[in-house]
Amino acid sequence: MLWSNLLDLLRGGLFVLAHWCNGSLGSAILLMSLAVRGAMLPFTIRAQRRALHRARLDRALAPALAALTEKYRSDPSRLFAERRRVYASRGADPVDKRMLIDGVVQFPPAAAIYGAIRGIQARAGSFLWIDDLTRPDRLLATAAALLAAAIAWVGVKTSGSSATVQTTISVAVTGCVSFLVLSHISSAVALYSVVNSIVGGVERVIAARTLDTVDP
Repeated sequence: MLWSNLLDLLRGGLFVLAHWCNGSLGSAILLMSLAVRGAMLPFTIRAQRRALHRARLDRALAPALAALTEKYRSDPSRLFAERRRVYASRGADPVDKRMLIDGVVQFPPAAAIYGAIRGIQARAGSFLWIDDLTRPDRLLATAAALLAAAIAWVGVKTSGSSATVQTTISVAVTGCVSFLVLSHISSAVALYSVVNSIVGGVERVIAARTLDTVDP
C-alpha cells in the first residue's frame, strides 16, 4: 500500500513537471530522474569511495590471497579462516557488509522512479524524434547502450585497474546487454537509463578524485 502510494505520488509529480515543460513528458522524466539521482549523490559518492577503497585493498592483498588459495585448496574452512586473518590485519573483513548495505539502500529510490515511469505508459506522448514514448526506440537504445559502456569504461579507469582484454570484454558486454534490454522496453524507461548513466559517471569521477576523503 505504501509503495503504490509512493509510485502514485511520483507519477503525479511527473505530470506536474510535464505541465511546466509545455506538456513534454519526456522532459519531465529527464528532470525527475536527474532530481532523484542528484539528491542521492551525497550518499552514492561515499558509497563509490568505499567501493574504490575496497578495490584498492583487494588488489593489494591479491598476491597473499592467491598464495593462501593454493596452499589451502583442499581445506576450505582453513582457507576462509586464513583469508579472514589477512583482511583483519588491514582492518577489514572478507565480505564488506557496508558495501552490501550501500547496494540495498540505493535500490528503493531507483525502483520507485522506474516504477513511476513505467506507470505513465498510456499517456506518455512524443519527445524529440521519438513519436511514442511507450514504445522502444532503437536510436535511443543505441545511444543509451553506448553511454552505459562508456560509463563502465570510466568505472574501470577510476578504479585504478589496468585495461585488460577481460575488462574490455566486460565493457562490451555491458553495452550489448544494455542495448538488448533497452531496445525492447519503452523509450520512457530508456530516458531514465540515460540520466542514470550520466549521473553514475559523475559520481564515479568525483569519488575517484576525492578518494582520500575520510567517510564515516
